[in-house]
Amino acid sequence: MKKIILFGLFSISLLISCQNESSQIEEYSNIYFEILMIREKFQDTTEANPKVRKLLSDYGYTESSFGKYSMELYSNNPQAFTTVIDSVKNRAERQLLEFGRERQRILDSTNNAKSTGQQKKTD
Repeated sequence: MKKIILFGLFSISLLISCQNESSQIEEYSNIYFEILMIREKFQDTTEANPKVRKLLSDYGYTESSFGKYSMELYSNNPQAFTTVIDSVKNRAERQLLEFGRERQRILDSTNNAKSTGQQKKTD
């Protein structure tokens, strides 16, 4: 009976541990994604750095503690960490490409409207 109880407790703690690690990795990837987006949007570090610090603070980190947490995640499983980083970078690239396409569509439609308006004036 003791073995069954111990096995049950072990299984529950393992399940909680896996779920906790999964949610930590998901949170980390979201933070890293947002940092990449801020850095891309604000090329000037005097603008970007305060925004990154605010983001980290919102999640309960400082730059130092987030760096330590990154190293901890990496040292626990370097391959999984690298996979997460690569995945986030790819997601950011796709987001930026889509943003660029949308921006170009807006510019094109604005330019088309202006040229159509100018044609009517000259007619």
